[in-house]
Amino acid sequence: MWLLIAMLAGPGWTEAGVGNAIKKAERAGFEQHDMDGLLRHMRPGAPWVVGRTAVPDAHDVVMSQKAVSKLLRLSYSGPPGTRRVDFLKTSVALDAEPPTAELTQSRQSPGGRVLMRTAFTLVRDAQGWGVAARREWPLEEHTGPMPTLYDTGYWLDADLAVDQPTTDTLAERFGALMGARRYAQLAHEAKALVAGGITDSQIWAFWAEATFRLGDLDEARRLARIAIKKGGTPRMPPELLR
Repeated sequence: MWLLIAMLAGPGWTEAGVGNAIKKAERAGFEQHDMDGLLRHMRPGAPWVVGRTAVPDAHDVVMSQKAVSKLLRLSYSGPPGTRRVDFLKTSVALDAEPPTAELTQSRQSPGGRVLMRTAFTLVRDAQGWGVAARREWPLEEHTGPMPTLYDTGYWLDADLAVDQPTTDTLAERFGALMGARRYAQLAHEAKALVAGGITDSQIWAFWAEATFRLGDLDEARRLARIAIKKGGTPRMPPELLR
């Protein structure tokens, strides 16, 4: 079947060719900070989704390619070549409907190593093959003495920390929301608290970080500056505030 698809669609439309092209684009972005290279195969309007797991849920972060480009330019502001991507597993199914590709990536940086799974929904059109949607989710993170495994148990515990807090402090509440990667919910709650007259600097700091992770950099910059004026310390690249 794959040979027939390759004959119909032209050069490069083979499972090996598609897999290698996607890997080259991923390396261009994460190793060389080449955002155009990273996005070269994504069709106009194709979403970039950062999820908690392979299964979509209410806490997915869906970003435009423009937002992704700006976000990653800030996140990878160091010199090219300081990060490395290795591909541990690749699967491409061109005879599926729709065609798909999945990669297990090991992303190494000066701060540690993250194991990610990345899924691509492919499309065949007049330009050849392309990416109609991209989704990624974490598997493991090695940034300290013990790795963090993003398995079912992790997300159950993370959601439990949000839904059954041990205290009523803002730090615990918003820290739990960040740990559960429920960024949109955090931003919604922070906005409601501020509208209600609560101006604790922690609210602004957490709100700024959550908004940054949602990809709204202009709003994240505005919130971070407010947080700093109030004595808060939002965790985000200092380049954002320049």
